[in-house]
Amino acid sequence: MATAIAYAAMAVASTPIALILAVVAFQVAVNAVLAPLLAIMADEVPDAQKGLAGGLLAMASPVASALAALLVATASLNETLRLAILPVVVACCIVPLLLTPAQPIARIDPRSPIEAVLRRDLALAWSARLFVQVAGSALFVYLFYYLESIAPSVAPGSIAARMGMVMIVGYTVPLPIAVLVGRLADRSGRTKPFLFATTIVAASGLCGMAFANDFTSGAVAFCVYTAGGVGVPRAARVVRHAVAAEPTAPRT
Repeated sequence: MATAIAYAAMAVASTPIALILAVVAFQVAVNAVLAPLLAIMADEVPDAQKGLAGGLLAMASPVASALAALLVATASLNETLRLAILPVVVACCIVPLLLTPAQPIARIDPRSPIEAVLRRDLALAWSARLFVQVAGSALFVYLFYYLESIAPSVAPGSIAARMGMVMIVGYTVPLPIAVLVGRLADRSGRTKPFLFATTIVAASGLCGMAFANDFTSGAVAFCVYTAGGVGVPRAARVVRHAVAAEPTAPRT
């Protein structure tokens, strides 16, 4: 409901301040949904499946970005209709979870020194996740101007249309990679090697974007970056340790 109201506020916003406030309200509503979602993952997903669950959770951002690119690329839709479609999609994703009965798993003894995690480690994990999220959001906003700067001979309208296709490809490629990385992490019992590997891939994509001098090379480098970005949600595994150390109320 809050996200739908925020989208409605964006549609009727007539001043920059009103639009900014609507976006802030939307971010608050989304974060209010994601926070308990991670707690549910820690409470109801067995340890042996947390990597796979993290991979599936990592698909959320690419799918959302691909949907946004598709809506932007569909010229027959106006801004109001685009904003109206998004709350419907959000509801379709959340309602099945709300209708699913809680299935809590057995709790690990929070006093176990092996499973307990220092608050400092959790703070570092969340800080790193925040920095990557901010960087990714900034890159998303900057992408059009970046492509325009490396392809000055291409008309802005053409760049916008081609950028939509690049985003669809760039945010669709990571989907199977996210699930595969999560499954491999479950089987190996180790997540850091996969995190390091995907971080290197993402950094390589950013370096490629820095040295690109035409639209094609910049688009390919962007797709490499998005393919490596699937390693970020591995920080969600740390949340499991924190929740195990501090019991929370079960979902009803």
